Amino acid sequence: MLVDLRDAVQKEIARGATEDQAAAAIRFPQYEQMQGYKSQREVAIRRLYREMMGTLK
Repeated sequence: MLVDLRDAVQKEIARGATEDQAAAAIRFPQYEQMQGYKSQREVAIRRLYREMMGTLK
């Protein structure tokens, strides 16, 4: 799952997406049944986006 997350965020950054656009666009249907998916998907995307962009505080 972490590799999928990293790859999806990298792809969105490469296409010039903002953090909000990336959070809205990235979905992982293969993980939707996992506990915590709905509450943590956006959090994980935003955190990794910020880390990759060098803006994580």
